[in-house]
Amino acid sequence: MSKAKNLKKKKQGLKKKVLSLSFLISIPLAALLTAFNIYNIVIYHFKFTADPLAWSTFGLGFIASISILEGVKLSWFRTFIHELKHAIVILCTGNRIKNFHVEKHTGHVEFYIQKDKLHFKPLIMVSPYFLPLFSAPVFIACLIFDASFSVPLWLILGATLAADLDMGFREIHPHQTDISNMFGGIILVGLFIVSMKLMWCSFCLLWVTGGWESLQTTGATAWGFLSAIAEGVASILEARKNS
Repeated sequence: MSKAKNLKKKKQGLKKKVLSLSFLISIPLAALLTAFNIYNIVIYHFKFTADPLAWSTFGLGFIASISILEGVKLSWFRTFIHELKHAIVILCTGNRIKNFHVEKHTGHVEFYIQKDKLHFKPLIMVSPYFLPLFSAPVFIACLIFDASFSVPLWLILGATLAADLDMGFREIHPHQTDISNMFGGIILVGLFIVSMKLMWCSFCLLWVTGGWESLQTTGATAWGFLSAIAEGVASILEARKNS
């Protein structure tokens, strides 16, 4: 094959790589939000007395889940969950599923994507690696029932969060087509996945730290930061106007 043909083939390959601006921006935003949540977890521990039962119960559920998942293969189930996450994000972004197929070691989801929703394609492709399919419903239950069923919810949240982390990270490798077809490959996609998972973990840990109270404290702190930034920007603009 000639050099010209090789170059043309490489250019065509690059054009097929998937990327969107929102995908790129979400990486630093998720990292900042994670840092902010961790800051509030630490502040809460200094201001209030965290319940040791909450952390020990959450930790027990987390460790037990990891131990169980590491001891079983569940090949078909893992493949089904992988493709199901694709399907969920496809539907949630307003697109249509054409075909859903799962076997023991392989599967695929074919879908139609609308032109005005192409920016969702990166999320659809990497959804199996970051979507908290198991822990998200439990987290919602935690917000609803909070103090009523704290102990079992701590345990289940730890177990389901561990399941999401295990199933997400276990399948990450450079040859996975979901990743190889993305612009930036394993490095950029890896940054996105890690930032999303850390952000989600920080929200779960916020609830374990103090339930609704810690979440409200975080919200109040965020409002304070945003108000301070808005006042600073307003004062700068006022100073420039008067100068």
